[in-house]
Amino acid sequence: MLCALRRIWVIVAVTALPVSAYAQASISGLVKDASGAVLPGVTVEAASAALIEKTRTAVTDGSGQFTVVDLRPGIYTVTFTLPGFSTVRREGIVLTGSFVVELIFQIPGLGRFFIQSAFNRDYTLVLGTVIFYATLIILFNLAVDVIQVWLNPKLRLA
Repeated sequence: MLCALRRIWVIVAVTALPVSAYAQASISGLVKDASGAVLPGVTVEAASAALIEKTRTAVTDGSGQFTVVDLRPGIYTVTFTLPGFSTVRREGIVLTGSFVVELIFQIPGLGRFFIQSAFNRDYTLVLGTVIFYATLIILFNLAVDVIQVWLNPKLRLA
């Protein structure tokens, strides 16, 4: 019984991973003023025609961080408003899948360098990134195949 429950859990986890990874597109970041101090209480609004309700909002916490969750792929306009400060608006933010918008919010990561290399025609970096992600896909497919053989003894070689 315990073995059957474990197998069911692994099957559910393996099949749910791609769905959850796609559904978790979000815009996250840290809001600072010109002096570099964090700003709590800033209203962050992401607007796009890709959303049914047209806008999603979030408010920065005490450390100035925010996350606008459950976004669909599309082109977004992000507006930052706080009473007493000027409103900042960023237009033309392209969000695809769960790609984190690093350039806008100055989050260190590889996505910004990949986009810059594509615009600068740095084919070596683009090719390296594609090979890296292709290798990850192959390794994950191999892991799924191994788990399938482990779960279903009928698939094992004689």
